[in-house]
Amino acid sequence: MRVCIYGPSGAGKTTLAKILSRALSHKLDLICGDDFIKEKSEDFLDLKTALSTKTSYIFEHISAPAIFEGCGIKPDIAIGICRESDDKHHAKQTRIVQNFGCHVITAKQVRDALKSSLERLDAAGLFPNPLTNFVIKVASRCNLNCSYCYMYHALDDSSTTAPVYMAQNVAKMLGQRMAAHSDQNNGIKLSAIIHGGEPLSLRPDIFKQIISEMKNETSTRNVSFGVQTNGTRITNEYLHILDELGMQIGISLDGNNAFANRYRVYHSGAQAYSDILRGVETCLRFPFKNGGFSGVLCVIDPSSSGRETYKYLRSLGLSGFDFLLRDEHHSFGPGGQTTSISAGEFLCDAFDEWLADPSPCDVRIFRTLIALTLSANYSTDSLGLHPMNAVGVSTNGEWELLDVLRICFPSAWKTPYTVFDTSISEAGSSPEFRRLLNWQYDLSDTCLTCKQLFTCGGGYLPHRYNQENMFRNPSSHCDALFKLINHIEACLMKEGINKN
Repeated sequence: MRVCIYGPSGAGKTTLAKILSRALSHKLDLICGDDFIKEKSEDFLDLKTALSTKTSYIFEHISAPAIFEGCGIKPDIAIGICRESDDKHHAKQTRIVQNFGCHVITAKQVRDALKSSLERLDAAGLFPNPLTNFVIKVASRCNLNCSYCYMYHALDDSSTTAPVYMAQNVAKMLGQRMAAHSDQNNGIKLSAIIHGGEPLSLRPDIFKQIISEMKNETSTRNVSFGVQTNGTRITNEYLHILDELGMQIGISLDGNNAFANRYRVYHSGAQAYSDILRGVETCLRFPFKNGGFSGVLCVIDPSSSGRETYKYLRSLGLSGFDFLLRDEHHSFGPGGQTTSISAGEFLCDAFDEWLADPSPCDVRIFRTLIALTLSANYSTDSLGLHPMNAVGVSTNGEWELLDVLRICFPSAWKTPYTVFDTSISEAGSSPEFRRLLNWQYDLSDTCLTCKQLFTCGGGYLPHRYNQENMFRNPSSHCDALFKLINHIEACLMKEGINKN
């Protein structure tokens, strides 16, 4: 597949080429004509070699069609962007691609060109990637009542009608679906995160039966299992079962004292901090053989100190953790909206402490942003421009879209499909999942012209929402992300590491 992008200077063709490259997870090489064609050189030999010897790439240049014509190469898709109807050079390039007989897309804006291009690449089977990450709700209720929780303090009341726990027949069918999905995709690695509600609210023996149903069906496939828990139900008995099942355990802990965890409370209003901390300490002491303790998820409190929070989490003996921005958008924040500027200060201070740590642990948000800043082929659901590839499973077996869409509008996360009637591949190619990807790449003008677009990816999709423009907005945490990314860039430059 050869894709040709052309248009005048400033039209956004380079931005489009880079977004497409990431949306396709770098399945097509990116070739920028200006990297070959210098101001004082008309030697096209290296460029002609690159274009002629490769069969799959995206090539962008103001005169890309003429260059293809001169090299005797026909593109499969030609994309022209031009705001001016009287641009004679652009009109000439368009006539060339029309003579090629290839599929031609013309647009006046990058956003329109991106939408049409992704539709065409989807029809060609290049977009998106198979779903690989599964968020599996084995419990629909939680023993905590955290005020910022997107499950119970947003727009979702499905927990009041969903089965309290996942039944064994749902778990068995889900395991069969994952096994078939792995087989259909050449043994692709799958990740299953057991979630809720509070997943450990199940009796330990019942939890073991549910997970064993899935693992028995996927036993010969490359499927990893983990559990995300609030930590209050952790016991040595439960850890023996989780270790036997080979599961990685993550616990949510929001900082270094009860004040930082003041939003994490029981339904009675009682603080849960001491019980959460006891769960963390129990995991740290446990002699794992097959499973392990992967660390802590910390929803940041901007009124706390990023430095002190980092130092406290390190003092616990954690080898890994992550800082999360609160799940909220421009119109809504469960428990009250975060101040983005102070959130940025928290993260920058925590980053400095991490950088100064003589033996720093793995902090995912920092690792991810460094990789993206250096143009690595890497992304997460909340950062970067790779297509989101997570799917949720409710306790009754319904396939769900991105979990946190629950904060946006009623039923934004729902699909009409279940594990009993729809395969994973069928769900991933459904109109509902295609709509999700359209939302992801419906980027605002602010994002499309931002120098940090290719690092933050516009921010986490639910954080971009408002009622007027849907997801065509910068993140509600834009200030925090912009501040942190600029800070990371400055630190890398100080160390002599330049952004590509």
